[in-house]
Amino acid sequence: MREAKFRAWLVKKNEYQYFTVRAGLYGYTREESIVEQFTGLLDKNDVEIYEGDKVKKYIKDNKRTEIIEVVWLDRQCGFNISEGKNHWYEIIGNIYDRK
Repeated sequence: MREAKFRAWLVKKNEYQYFTVRAGLYGYTREESIVEQFTGLLDKNDVEIYEGDKVKKYIKDNKRTEIIEVVWLDRQCGFNISEGKNHWYEIIGNIYDRK
């Protein structure tokens, strides 16, 4: 079984802290941090994709791209991205980037 990984956006520090369920995140309140979960997927550069990332989806057959913000979908009990043979992802930022 894979270990659940998370990251927290530390609002006052303007940075991420990475942690696991086992290690935990200590010293921050819910108002001070926003927790995001690892999707279990890697982008084309072998970088872990987390909830809150902005990714470029490359679609092989149509030779097109689209920009997606990674979110958890309660009704589907999963993320809005998935593994596939005819597409791949590249992280281009996250929801906290000021670009």
